[in-house]
Amino acid sequence: PSWVRSGEIGPAPRPPPPPPPTSSLSSRPVETSFGPSSLSRPPMPTSLLAFFGARVAGVMLHELAHAASARALGLHAIVRLGRWPLLCGSSTSVPAASLSAAALIRHAGWVFSLLLAGAATMAWLAGLAAAPLLAALWTVALDAISSDAMGWVPATTQSASAATTFFCGNFGLLLLEAQHSKRAKEILAKMIRVTMMRGAQSAGIASYRSVGTQLLGSRFRVVNGKRTDLCDKLMKKCGNLLAPASIRAPQFFQGHTRFATTSIAALPGCHPHQWVPRRQASVWSEQPSGQWLLDPAASLETFITHNGDLDFFEVHGVVYPLGDLQKLLAALLHAPCTADVDSMCVAGLLDLLRTAGMWHASARHGYLYGGLKDEGNLASQLPRMWSAATLAAVAESFEATWCEVLVKRNLWRDGKVVAPRVATDVEAASDVRSAMLEAMLSGKGRDRLNATPHGLQDDALTAFVGAAIDAFFYQDLVTAARQLLGGAVGSFGLCLSCSIDGSRELIIGARGQTMSIAFYPLIGAIAWGSESAATKAGMDFSKP
Repeated sequence: PSWVRSGEIGPAPRPPPPPPPTSSLSSRPVETSFGPSSLSRPPMPTSLLAFFGARVAGVMLHELAHAASARALGLHAIVRLGRWPLLCGSSTSVPAASLSAAALIRHAGWVFSLLLAGAATMAWLAGLAAAPLLAALWTVALDAISSDAMGWVPATTQSASAATTFFCGNFGLLLLEAQHSKRAKEILAKMIRVTMMRGAQSAGIASYRSVGTQLLGSRFRVVNGKRTDLCDKLMKKCGNLLAPASIRAPQFFQGHTRFATTSIAALPGCHPHQWVPRRQASVWSEQPSGQWLLDPAASLETFITHNGDLDFFEVHGVVYPLGDLQKLLAALLHAPCTADVDSMCVAGLLDLLRTAGMWHASARHGYLYGGLKDEGNLASQLPRMWSAATLAAVAESFEATWCEVLVKRNLWRDGKVVAPRVATDVEAASDVRSAMLEAMLSGKGRDRLNATPHGLQDDALTAFVGAAIDAFFYQDLVTAARQLLGGAVGSFGLCLSCSIDGSRELIIGARGQTMSIAFYPLIGAIAWGSESAATKAGMDFSKP
């Protein structure tokens, strides 16, 4: 009011406002949030960087806990990190783990992450850790509890060998009676439609057809279009193969549907796979009569269908990852890898391991498993490995010595070797093997071998010769499949075939993936598949 003057009675003047806080670097605002007052709150960008860094470290340590527990159990673990910057969807898979081992490995992860977050909390309360570190480690711990302990897996997780994750599938049919050949196409079409639920981007079928005395492989593969039906497209392409007049029982058809998980959906990645194309080979085969027959120009090729993942392969204690395995197979087989998918290595391994009756393939097998057994990691020695010409020369020395052994023992007459059957007279067969081993390590056989640029020293040479001869006598399709699965790390639903065994043998195998087999005695058929429902495709048919 106008009557209020200085020195007069009236309201006391308000105190002047306090001075603004100084911006000196020496001053520090008091921390009012819960926690130690001695810790300052960093600027927001620094806090975010600290959180992301701690999150990445926490996730890596969590997956390392899984891998370490697997290693302690003598198992190989495959760690896959998720998307940056939070690494959501990271996973560790242990393909060969039993149920009890898998449970132990799974629980080791969340227990470790929980303990790590608890330790970070204690450090934070003691003023030794920052809040971003604490928040990051607790997010990792909560993720670990939800996934490892409670079983909730986010959709972004891609576990290479989880038994509950399927992205492709096998199917197949063995027809035993020619009179039911007209049903083959319909049964296979039903199997394809069921198996397509596991992946419908591409599909293929392979079989072997008789041409004279040879079995020639036929393979048909298709990639689905935007507005096409995968089953109809494949059936149309392989119509001649499935025509009743073309089927000669017994005959099998191995098929596969695929969903590309780690590569594009293109024809090179489509099953059935084949590493080495069809070629001619000198093949010795044992007949039911007990004779050994030589086919100097047999048609040789293999096909595989594979559901799962091949992650590593072990040779002489060295575990080769997929990239190194591709290079090693290309150097040994002297043929390039035509598709950058893991299943191509399964095809290459079958070419490498199926050697019985073939000196060229047996010499190659003996070189790897005998001559190079003490050479360590072979991935760094690829330029020093045998060339195709050296392998051919070494194989020729075995072939020539083998014929001499047979003639000397009066087992060769008119191009036939009359020898005891391995299955009924193992001792006699072992006698022939011993004679071959002695001939290759001394006399003309040794001279022939030394005339080749094999480059092996005495102990390695002896090991090579023994391994090559064993491969010639014993490394059939069944043994090859066992050796493949014995050295492989991953998950497998497999169908393996070879043209020289196509009239009598087919391999169906599984580890870490399911494979079902159904028998139809009334129509003379056997069906198999990754989906058990697909094997029921023949239930609507009965014997006429």
